Amino acid sequence: MALRYIQSSPEGTHLVGVSRAVEVDENTKPGKVPKNRIKRFFSGSRVKVSPNKVDVSTMTDVAVNTVEIGVCTEINALQSGKEDETIALLTEPTPSENYWKMMAENRRLALRTALEENKKFCEELAYLREENRLLRVLAEEGQALKEALDQQNLQAKRMAYIQHAEFKVINLRWN
Repeated sequence: MALRYIQSSPEGTHLVGVSRAVEVDENTKPGKVPKNRIKRFFSGSRVKVSPNKVDVSTMTDVAVNTVEIGVCTEINALQSGKEDETIALLTEPTPSENYWKMMAENRRLALRTALEENKKFCEELAYLREENRLLRVLAEEGQALKEALDQQNLQAKRMAYIQHAEFKVINLRWN
């Protein structure tokens, strides 16, 4: 695809990409833009062009709220008192007795939490097993009741069929 020649100069009223009406003032020189048009452009007025008429409408300014977010790049600014103590204990060449006490206390607390959760889960498991057993018994009773009702319905259908057949036989004898 070859490039095409679009316009001869950046001046004039029929520029490529211009979608607004251009005001022509006889007092201004060609190629100069009147100051009031520049002020109006930056103050928010816009021109809409249609084939028959020119419609000028002003756009309202939209307020933009900005929030500045600071990014901290210093390591010391991110640390608090307890973290400082932990880092100091971890960066010493040889671990102190306090370090081992702190590690033991953390492990003890984690173990206690895990044991409490396990105890809770064991109790919940026992409850669910008992509930499962009771539901299984209810399901067996329901199945037995269904079978009894099916058998009773089958017998009732047989009796109805027999009575209907006997009624037909009796009607045939009387006719």
